[in-house]
Amino acid sequence: MEDSPSFLDETPLAPLPPPPPARSPLWDWRDAGLFAGMAIPCVFLLYIIGVLAGKALNIKMDGAPALVVFQSAAYVAVFSLLAFILRMTYDAPFWKSLGWAPSTVPPLLAVALGVSLAFGIGALGNLLKTPDVDSPMKKLLSSPNGGVFLAIFGITVAPLAEELLFRGFLQPLMVRSLGAVAGIGLTALIFGALHLEENGRVWQYGALISAAGLAFGVLRHVSGSIRTSIIMHASYNSTLFLAFFLATHKGK
Repeated sequence: MEDSPSFLDETPLAPLPPPPPARSPLWDWRDAGLFAGMAIPCVFLLYIIGVLAGKALNIKMDGAPALVVFQSAAYVAVFSLLAFILRMTYDAPFWKSLGWAPSTVPPLLAVALGVSLAFGIGALGNLLKTPDVDSPMKKLLSSPNGGVFLAIFGITVAPLAEELLFRGFLQPLMVRSLGAVAGIGLTALIFGALHLEENGRVWQYGALISAAGLAFGVLRHVSGSIRTSIIMHASYNSTLFLAFFLATHKGK
């Protein structure tokens, strides 16, 4: 009598091949277009609401406090949309997807790099003969209490939000599409161009901010973490604000 077949006698199946590595970054240009198409109307709607609220409450909307509140609200709205897109499309977490990860660069070194960059950008500004213009940013910094509001915003919220947007979201997509050198460079140029209006549309300021953005981008790429570029950016802004206040109150 033949033995009955047994599953134990069967040859084990070959192991399944490992899944392909996840694309980095997860998103593509269609996602970027969707994000922009949702974010721009959202920010415009917030602006309209802010203007109407300012008129109703008799609040000066071009003052530093109101602008800081509006900018902060805009960042919250924009990043909420981005988190929604990442979760719904890729079931991916917001912070980790944008590069919030352990860094190969110590935080104190990132602080030192930010301070050094501020002095380097100042020297470059002298070489470019950057004019001293009454830009919107300078007027806000010189207004009563305006400098305090902008300084707090500029060393906390602004570096976090700008690094998440430019070096966390845009730069990885640029690098994957164009390569590291072109991707980091083009992101830095866009970063500088978007700061032109607040600095009086002076090309030297655009060049200087692009150079700073290039440094942030290189550190983000080398360290593998958005945390490092945020720390460097905050340190850089802190040095610039301190230098501005020292120069403004010198001799008073």
